[in-house]
Amino acid sequence: MIYFYNAEITKLISSELHAIPPIVQEEAKRYKHENARQAFIAGRLLLQYALKETFPHLQLSDIRYNSYNRPVLDTHYDFNLSHSGNLVVCALGNLPAVGVDIEECKPLNIEEYKDYISDEEWRNLLKAPDPLAVFYGYWTAKEAVVKAAGVGITGEFANISVVKDRVTFMNKQWHIMPVDLFNGYRCHVASAIPETIIIKHIEI
Repeated sequence: MIYFYNAEITKLISSELHAIPPIVQEEAKRYKHENARQAFIAGRLLLQYALKETFPHLQLSDIRYNSYNRPVLDTHYDFNLSHSGNLVVCALGNLPAVGVDIEECKPLNIEEYKDYISDEEWRNLLKAPDPLAVFYGYWTAKEAVVKAAGVGITGEFANISVVKDRVTFMNKQWHIMPVDLFNGYRCHVASAIPETIIIKHIEI
């Protein structure tokens, strides 16, 4: 089972810094840009709430970083965070790997990203009624897979075809699940095994 927590960042939340452990506060202070710092704090607050509700024996202070600087818990539990616009999301589960990505569908020149899209995806995108939404759907699915795998290889995106709900990446099969909750956003969750997604909305 994957728990999907989401929240809107509706206020300046630097004042909530005291609500997270000192070691995590120090991480937040390393962010030079206010928007990045706000997103980091919001993500950790959301994760803290999610852990307390679902796996209370785990805490933010249990977070470690792998060789790709990806935050992890342990071999039995995993989480992943993403933020875009005024939304922050967290996927959490009692499973070895989970990834999530959310993107606000802002206007952009899709041609500039052609190298990140497979040939089949590109053909589908060109004939779609809303190519931008399809592009962001593909992008968030690819990001979710790469984040679940625990690496940061955007150069591999063209080799990850997400036209189906399963994809092979780094010699593993990944299951891709859309989360269509937010107008103007696209979001996907990826995991090593197919799981039911439980949606939870909170206020932070």
